[in-house]
Amino acid sequence: MTNRRPALIAGLALFLFGMFSLNGSSMIKVEASDSNHLTAQNSGNISQDSVIPIEGCGSGCHYEIKALSNPEFMNDGWIRVKVEKTFRHFDIEGNPADFRSHKYGSKETGWNFANCKEETFGYGLNPDRSDARIRDAYWINGDKKNPNVSTAQGDTFQQFARLCPKHRGFLKESIQRIE
Repeated sequence: MTNRRPALIAGLALFLFGMFSLNGSSMIKVEASDSNHLTAQNSGNISQDSVIPIEGCGSGCHYEIKALSNPEFMNDGWIRVKVEKTFRHFDIEGNPADFRSHKYGSKETGWNFANCKEETFGYGLNPDRSDARIRDAYWINGDKKNPNVSTAQGDTFQQFARLCPKHRGFLKESIQRIE
C-alpha cells in the first residue's frame, strides 16, 4: 500500500484541483452572457478560464491543458477553444513513465467543444468537430440530473462548465446535496 500512496494522493489532488478551480481568475474579462455562453473581450491575451488546467485519465495519469485561443462561436451554436494537452503518466513508484503509445511529456493540439443548450462537450483534433468524441455533461437518472465528474470520462462536466459558465453553480449545488 505504501507504494500506491503517492499515486492515490496525486489522483485525489488532481480531482479536487479540477473541482475547485472552476472559479479561477483570468487575464482578460470573461463573462456569462444572456445566451449562456462565454464572451471574451479580445485584448490580445489568451484567457485560461475556458479550460481546466488538468484532466485526469486514470490512476497515475493526467493531461495538462492550456488554451491556445479564446473561445470562438461556431455557426451551429457550439463553442470551441483551441487547446494544447501535455501527457503525464507516473509508474507505481511515482516516476515519470511512457504509457502505451503515449510518451511522457508529449503534446497534442486539438479543440474543446461545448454546446451549452444541448449540455454536451467534446474534444477532437479537427477544428470542425468532425472527429470529436461528444459526451453528455450530465448523468440523467430518472428525474435526477448530476454533473458527469468522472475522471475516466475526462472530467466532462468541469470542461463543459468552463465554456458554459451558467452551469458552474450546478456542481456546487450537487456537492451540497450529497453532503
